[in-house]
Amino acid sequence: MQAFKQAMLQLPPLSPLQVELLHTYHQQCIAELDEIVDWWSTHMQDDAGVFYGRMTHAGTIEPAAAKGLVLYSRLLWTYSAAFAFRKKKADAATAHRLYQYLRQYFFDQQFGGFYWSVDCEGECLNDRKQTYGQAFALYAISTYASTFQSAEATAVAMDVFLLIEGRCKDVHAGGYIEAFARNFTAIDDLRLSDKDANVSKSMNTHLHVLEAYSSLYHATGNQRVQQAIIDLLHLFQQHIVSPQRFTQHLFFDVDWQVQSHIISYGHDIEASWLLHEAACCTADKELMQQVASLSVSMAVAAMKGVDDDGGMWYEQHTDTGVLNKEKHWWPQAEAMVGFMHAYCMGGNERMLEQSVKSWLYIRNHLKSDSPGEWHWGIDESGRAMQEDRAGFWKCPYHNSRACIETAQRIEWLLHR
Repeated sequence: MQAFKQAMLQLPPLSPLQVELLHTYHQQCIAELDEIVDWWSTHMQDDAGVFYGRMTHAGTIEPAAAKGLVLYSRLLWTYSAAFAFRKKKADAATAHRLYQYLRQYFFDQQFGGFYWSVDCEGECLNDRKQTYGQAFALYAISTYASTFQSAEATAVAMDVFLLIEGRCKDVHAGGYIEAFARNFTAIDDLRLSDKDANVSKSMNTHLHVLEAYSSLYHATGNQRVQQAIIDLLHLFQQHIVSPQRFTQHLFFDVDWQVQSHIISYGHDIEASWLLHEAACCTADKELMQQVASLSVSMAVAAMKGVDDDGGMWYEQHTDTGVLNKEKHWWPQAEAMVGFMHAYCMGGNERMLEQSVKSWLYIRNHLKSDSPGEWHWGIDESGRAMQEDRAGFWKCPYHNSRACIETAQRIEWLLHR
């Protein structure tokens, strides 16, 4: 992050009004983090401290629901990052339990890697090896390793990295294949979810492999990890980010031929800051400068997905012009960070204003009547979507991370 901090030194002095605004925003981010993390601790754990797999929108716990790798990895990341940020002993205890659960029940002792899901008793339910899932396990374990200075977790994280590089990587065209059978042989259905295209490669998987590798590099300083980050950044430059629109293509065949006509505004604003954070892990000054410029351009382009009320739309189909005006929780969270990051990089006050507007939209529309986890989203008619309050995909990762990352950037701005 040193390169990022150096960029902030070039910003003009903050006005008294901006200082007051940032102080308030900072306090609200910290308070929101407390609400989110404490809600999950209070409402989503059984008496043994094991997290349930699902809560409906109405607030009903489903004890028999499956537990997903994405949910448990994101929970481990959340409690590890929360402890690093707010130093509450309860967060550490929860992170330790999550780490042990992930290792005991999700890890495949025979073939390596992590199962996609287990049942409520911890028995394997879906043994497919989704590269996206392996990446999130790595992201969580490497963050846990950094937070608690665990040599064991660091070794596990490096093993997962080597597995992804050895079993999931396309050594011919570059990048990573979406999914495999339990023993890492080829399968026909590569989809991450029913909403995704059945293709060999996706932006989403590559973004989260990059995110995981950045976390692992911070934990280890390993040069092979650093080179993998550089290779991934080149793939984003060459294939994934459109040099004309500064938006991302979503789906590709094995040879990187584009297979989609969709702009995902949430993924674009998320990638805008994750790409730059990854570039800061490299020692390549030219690459860092290129990605810094790309980062700001992507954030400016993502403004096209922002409604007048400050909320970010879900996606647009460029071939038909159809705009999905749903406003899901996670793009709003990523908008908080992405636009704040863009302001720190270039001093464009419009970016700072939009970060605050994103938070105000969340507070006014996505916050439930009681403190805690946000609504899934707001539909096109302005009503709360009746989707899970917590579950396979509804985790405290985007929103808790938005609070931490935004608060950290505000602290740097105020004390630079």
